[in-house]
Amino acid sequence: MRQTVKLLSRVTFNLAKYLISSTITPVKLTDEEIRKIALLARLGLSDEEVKKFGPQMTHILEYVEKLSEVKTDNVEPTAQVTGLTNVKRHDKVAKKGDPEYLCDPKELLECTTMPIERDQIKVKSVF
Repeated sequence: MRQTVKLLSRVTFNLAKYLISSTITPVKLTDEEIRKIALLARLGLSDEEVKKFGPQMTHILEYVEKLSEVKTDNVEPTAQVTGLTNVKRHDKVAKKGDPEYLCDPKELLECTTMPIERDQIKVKSVF
């Protein structure tokens, strides 16, 4: 299921990109057009997948066409709507006695049951 959703999102993005740069009318996508979009997304689709995703991509295009009917003449482009900006602060090393000082890092290392190497907790590689 996750793989299908991931596949559809990659295909949808490339589908929109392909349609913007071409003159396809989103009535019904042909197998050739679906294969072209899959190629742009660097996906190898089997014949069965082309038949499966074709109607879904056509449905997506119909929805995008509905969205293009919305009048956006007086709408300014928006990157985000919260008004928040990146909050930055300088790193400060807190020493004993400072209000920001929580505890000694060595004390934290003593609390863990995980292996310690060079004053750091050793974990399994993620790659």
